[in-house]
Amino acid sequence: MQLVKRSPWLMGLGVLLAGLVTAPGARGDVTSDESGTLLIYPKVVSDGVRDTLIQMSNRTNSVVMVHCFYINASGSCSATVDQSCEIDADCPTNETCIRQCNATNFEFALTAQQPVQWRVSTGRLTTIPSAPCRPGQPCQCTVVAGQLVCPGMLIGQNNASFVPPVGTDFVGELKCYQINADGDPFPGNALKGTATIEHLTTQQISEYNALAVAANADPGNGLNSDRELRLNFSGSGAGELNYCPQSLVFTANADGVVDPFTNATITTELTLVPCSELLEEQVPAPVRVRFVGYNEFEQSLSIEAFAFDCFLNRGLANLPVIGGGVFVNGNQDLWKIRIAPRPVNVCYSGANRGGSCTDDNDCPGALTGPAGTLLGCLPASGVLGVAEEFYNGFAGTAAFNLRHEGSRTGFGDIITLP
Repeated sequence: MQLVKRSPWLMGLGVLLAGLVTAPGARGDVTSDESGTLLIYPKVVSDGVRDTLIQMSNRTNSVVMVHCFYINASGSCSATVDQSCEIDADCPTNETCIRQCNATNFEFALTAQQPVQWRVSTGRLTTIPSAPCRPGQPCQCTVVAGQLVCPGMLIGQNNASFVPPVGTDFVGELKCYQINADGDPFPGNALKGTATIEHLTTQQISEYNALAVAANADPGNGLNSDRELRLNFSGSGAGELNYCPQSLVFTANADGVVDPFTNATITTELTLVPCSELLEEQVPAPVRVRFVGYNEFEQSLSIEAFAFDCFLNRGLANLPVIGGGVFVNGNQDLWKIRIAPRPVNVCYSGANRGGSCTDDNDCPGALTGPAGTLLGCLPASGVLGVAEEFYNGFAGTAAFNLRHEGSRTGFGDIITLP
């Protein structure tokens, strides 16, 4: 097995370049090295070639209840339905890419300081106690008395928790949040995790830290039972969960650059997910982002903004932008890239979903959230994500978290819960 790590020089340069343009006093509202109430795994893959191992831990001395949902972002073309896609450009002319972004919910309990892990393709066992997957034993789902039983370590005190298998046709994200005994969100800030993506043939792995969003722990202003999670806490006073970052920053080799140490050709895949999720309404969250690339002299090159629904997993050379192919070999070897939501309002739902707007009148038929929030004309969703480098010809991969810069303000983001 080859284990590839990002170049320390590259990461150090990234920190230096990012520091040159970071706003003074910027907060780290979403972190990858601390625990939180909301845990986000932006890139989860189970496609028959690669699989993902999810690891999560309870960082407190109390029992913690967790509710999770997979977001399946597999897409297909509107007419050529057997053709998979990520964006409209992947489909034949005059067709669009349809992404349902369906959610699959499940929950479990963790005892004090308990870690847990499961393989995404197979999930974890049901109440039948004879199915745990132990070292040296085959880890496959089986059917027992007409019920699908999948392997995994026992979860919680009663060992009755269940994580559903997703099979081998899944690409999307996983979000989990802490709940109380009534199933309502609870501001315990107890969760931390990692994801390991493994190639099933070469056993090459990529690993990244899950993104943790801390909650306002003040009982007077913390989470409530209105089925709306608001990412609008500024660090004092009212608000539920911390704001998403104002922008994401990372350094990357230009696609097609040859690594002098391994002689491998490097490509980078970027995964972005929205901070907002309309789970109750089962409507994909519209996202609009803008890319700006900087060279080693801090000279900037603005890239046209583009839109996507609920999930983006794309190579840097294939970003759906006008004048795409900027981050490729031949322009320069190394880029620092900043990604930020466009400062525009969009319709979150209704007949004009995803369209620009100035007020709710521009979003006819807009839906209302569980707590009465009109999901009409709102600021474009914040974004989170990870990146993964592929060393082609060397069978190597390396995932890494993006740097968070600044903090959103105002309305922030919203997750409506089913």
